[in-house]
Amino acid sequence: MMMLCLLLLPSSAAARPWHEGYSFEMYKAEFGKRYSGAHEERQRRRIFEARTATIAAHNRAAHSWKMGINALTDLTENERAARLGRRKITLPQNAPRRGGSGGARPASLDWRDEGVVTAVKDQGNCGSCWAFASTESVESYVALATGELPVLSAQQLVSCAANPYDCGGSGGCGGSIPELAFNYVQLYGQATEWTYPYASYAGDTSGNCTAASAAVSIDGYEKVDVNDYDAVLDALVNVGPLAVNVDASLWHDYESGVFDACSNSSLDLNHVVQLVGYGRDDDLGADYWLVRNSWDVSFGEEGYIRLYRDDDDGPACALDTTPLDGTGCVGGNATQHVCGECGLLFDVSFPVGARSLS
Repeated sequence: MMMLCLLLLPSSAAARPWHEGYSFEMYKAEFGKRYSGAHEERQRRRIFEARTATIAAHNRAAHSWKMGINALTDLTENERAARLGRRKITLPQNAPRRGGSGGARPASLDWRDEGVVTAVKDQGNCGSCWAFASTESVESYVALATGELPVLSAQQLVSCAANPYDCGGSGGCGGSIPELAFNYVQLYGQATEWTYPYASYAGDTSGNCTAASAAVSIDGYEKVDVNDYDAVLDALVNVGPLAVNVDASLWHDYESGVFDACSNSSLDLNHVVQLVGYGRDDDLGADYWLVRNSWDVSFGEEGYIRLYRDDDDGPACALDTTPLDGTGCVGGNATQHVCGECGLLFDVSFPVGARSLS
């Protein structure tokens, strides 16, 4: 079978709902798509037409969220999977854990309003979500500590953060976990984006680790109690944005609204994102978590997705039956009990002791 090749140019176009008359030619122009030849273009057209049919059918039905067109619409399922990059298992460690108090909290929270969240980024065709979510978290905590918001190098983590036990993948574009990223920053510091720019957009690690002057550092990281709704809310309110692990298998066509389509029986944690807030959509009558993704601003609500948030009878839980699939850490459990929409409450962490070195 011929391998599909494409040049996926960064796009500032916002996600948009599919509508009658929106053609493949319009899509190519809006998102700057370039293909290798007529054969690939025909294949991309077939994928696009099948997806827009699915989008139209979904949006005609009664859902709390809408599907739409974005830069991922013409990708194969394998290419979409490459946009994930975290495979289920956490690194055994003795990091401090934070529980929940269940005390008074504001009705809503958005850390973007405090100026401690950088602009949405794009990991491209590299499974480097773990590096992006970790970098975004370090950026936020340096800003909380110093009042200055740096833009740091995800590429340094992709190229340099070792993964000797194949935790969450093989490292680099093959996937990893935030714990290893935080460990690296604690040991070596982290450079700015402009001194160590992202070079793995096409899906490769783009060279060996190179020396770079560290701009920031951290003292380590802390974990939030597993599957603890109150602990996650308390950490989000009282500490800051959080790195969270989720099942993003069904996210690719999300356009707007409160997403509630993850399975209630089985989940497969495969992606790392940044949790930056929560609130309630009164029009939909739904509480939500506000999550920042790393698939460019063309994804979802300007790069964000709102996930359903429910603790009326305790958050919904499911079983991850394949925690050791692929290249997860050796010695992990055969199954994992994960809670929250898309498993958001299961594996949550944040850096501690963030500081500028300048």
